[in-house]
Amino acid sequence: KVKGWILADGLVKREMEKNTKLGRLNDMDVLNGIAYDPATKRIWLTGKQWSTIYEVQIEPTVPHERGYDLSDVRNYCIV
Repeated sequence: KVKGWILADGLVKREMEKNTKLGRLNDMDVLNGIAYDPATKRIWLTGKQWSTIYEVQIEPTVPHERGYDLSDVRNYCIV
C-alpha cells in the first residue's frame, strides 16, 4: 500500500544543473535510489549516474499547498 510520495524534483534539478556545469551528459540523471536507516531514522536519495547522495528530511505536506494537485504528484512519481 502506498502511503505517500517523496517529491524530490528540486534534487533532480540541482543534480542536472551541477552535471551541466561539469560538462556531463544529463540523459541518465534520474532519481532511482532511496535508503532508510531505521536505527537513526535517516533517509538518503540518489540517482542514476549522480555524483552525490543526499540526506533528506521528510516534511509532510498537502500537494495543493505546494502548487501541485494529486495528478501532478502521480505524474512525477509513477513512470
